Amino acid sequence: MALLSMLAYWGFRLYALIYAQIHTFSGGQLALAWVFLAAEVITFLTNSLPYGLRVMAWRQVRRPRRRLQGNDVPTVDVLVTCCGEDIDVILDTVRAACASDYPQDRFRVFACDDGRSEEVFRSIAALQATYPNVFYTSRPKPEVPDFKSGNLNNGIRYSRALPWTQAHTLLSATHGASAEAARDKVSSSESTSMSGEGLQEKVSVGSTKSTARTLGDLPSEFVAGLDADMICLPHWLRAQMPYLIEDVKLAMTCPPQTFYDTPTNDPLTQNMLQIAGLTEVVNDSLGHADCMGSGYVMRRSALEAIGGFPVESLAEDVCCSDKLIGAGWKTCLIPEFLQYGSVPGSYYAHVKQRTRWFVGHVQTAFLFRFRTSNKLAEMGFRQKLTGLVFDLRQFMQLLQAANFVLIPLSLYAGYPLVIWSTEAQLVWLIRLVCIWSACHWIHQAIMGLVAATRLGYYDIRIASYDSELEQWLGPYICSAFVRSFMLPKRLGGQVAGFKSSGAMGDALAERDKDNRASLWRRSCDILWYQRGLVHTVWIPVCLGGVALTCVRSVYPNIPSAYTLSQKTYGNQLIYLIVRIGWPPTAWLQYVHASLVPILYVLFPPSVKPRDELLVEDPKTGARYPKPEAVQPPRDAWGLWRYIRPTLVILYTVFLFAISFFLFDSTIPSNQKTAPG
Repeated sequence: MALLSMLAYWGFRLYALIYAQIHTFSGGQLALAWVFLAAEVITFLTNSLPYGLRVMAWRQVRRPRRRLQGNDVPTVDVLVTCCGEDIDVILDTVRAACASDYPQDRFRVFACDDGRSEEVFRSIAALQATYPNVFYTSRPKPEVPDFKSGNLNNGIRYSRALPWTQAHTLLSATHGASAEAARDKVSSSESTSMSGEGLQEKVSVGSTKSTARTLGDLPSEFVAGLDADMICLPHWLRAQMPYLIEDVKLAMTCPPQTFYDTPTNDPLTQNMLQIAGLTEVVNDSLGHADCMGSGYVMRRSALEAIGGFPVESLAEDVCCSDKLIGAGWKTCLIPEFLQYGSVPGSYYAHVKQRTRWFVGHVQTAFLFRFRTSNKLAEMGFRQKLTGLVFDLRQFMQLLQAANFVLIPLSLYAGYPLVIWSTEAQLVWLIRLVCIWSACHWIHQAIMGLVAATRLGYYDIRIASYDSELEQWLGPYICSAFVRSFMLPKRLGGQVAGFKSSGAMGDALAERDKDNRASLWRRSCDILWYQRGLVHTVWIPVCLGGVALTCVRSVYPNIPSAYTLSQKTYGNQLIYLIVRIGWPPTAWLQYVHASLVPILYVLFPPSVKPRDELLVEDPKTGARYPKPEAVQPPRDAWGLWRYIRPTLVILYTVFLFAISFFLFDSTIPSNQKTAPG
């Protein structure tokens, strides 16, 4: 219903505008009307694009939870990628991986350290006394090309080239040697960055099991990956292996990412619950489950057949799953939480992470030519459509950023958001937009219920998390695109780079209630240096336009860009409806979204110290999140996010009701056919 009502509204909206252009006006008098129509479509297409996919995915994939039993299990190499994170964070992840409920002689753990840290190296060497299946590798500096994908590809090559016995001897032999010499010995020529072609030479395309031998040992059958801050649960491998063993064409399984240190009410929308409970559920039902960067298990032969992790994109995880599907392999979403990580701990780190993802996704879209590339020859129609919607959503974020200009322009210009030529057209435009808005909200509520069945957590807003986030991120997204893809270096352009969010410092201690920086320092940093001032200035500018519109409704002689309205705009109520009261009131949405950085500065969230969120397993020494830490915390202050939707819903119901009486009681008879 949401899809049909949207098409009906936009279709009639277009008809009314064309009718006015042909029969009522001529020339360029309605030029801005076309601009505002395009802006409205762009604004709400971000939410509307998934409609079609959700219709196609009405039959969800139901995978029962399974566990691999016994000790006769496939071999796995676990790659823990790190690059400058705190040593405690890295070691907690490595220990948890080593403590996996899996036969110790059937899996190995590699700390893949692009930070080339002496402390990490020595800690891993010490940890090997307890876990002889843990190893360290790094790439020689100063060149560490291809960022995280290069680190992963190095780990793939290193794990293939280094059998168990030699790895143990090599690392053990480094005790007593200098750290630099030891690292150089472990990080020999086998650990250099590897191109896709180099990996591809190791195995023939399409094979399901590698027969290449290195120093008398077979390489592991599977490769798993963990981010440095993602703590896996003990059963994470046994939970994923049954699917991979059962289907030899299944190349990858991946559980959702979840977090144990999300701030109360999640003010910056960091929890990724929409992706875990809704987006990836739909994608999985359409045969296009994405790699989410951590916790996955991949068939080594499939990964090496596509050349390893793609180096062409900063979003190497999603790009890799795209290439696997495009090569004829399958991917699937594991329907349970098997890992818990840490969200970026500062405003700066969060913005950098999201803009990096955006740049990587745009790189992927260009790489695959919006799903038309021959590199995706084996990808089916539904899979290509799923990927295309994902690609288009990235570019919709760019166009959404234009609303920071278009919304004030429409308000100060005094131009109506909709054009009509007869009272019947206006009445039906009002009714159709109200019906569509209602259907959209019902759809959102139902999607929240669907997500709750997966997450055990209900929020009526969950289906709109991403769009709300993208609205206030708009200026940052636009800046990242221009600097990464358009501007030359001499004008401020930059080559897209990677820095893990865990390695970004937090000089402001924003979430430490005892040590956070002062309000003045936070304001200077976030609002000035991190350009949050854009939102601070935009809000009063927008509200000034709303006030001017209200004044114009009383004093029609105030000049405006819509000169025809001086004679034909009808009464004050209609004047306001078609300028500031048109559902779902985009200007109010953006004001609401722009409050996020400001409220974050004024009322920063407090998060408990990491040690208070984790509990140690006395048997293994590994630390895991406490049960209460993994539940997204909420309190009454979070209700402010529901004020705008509630008011808009009530207003839309009221507007629909008065549409039946609007012209009978408010417009003089000599103006009942007035254009917009």
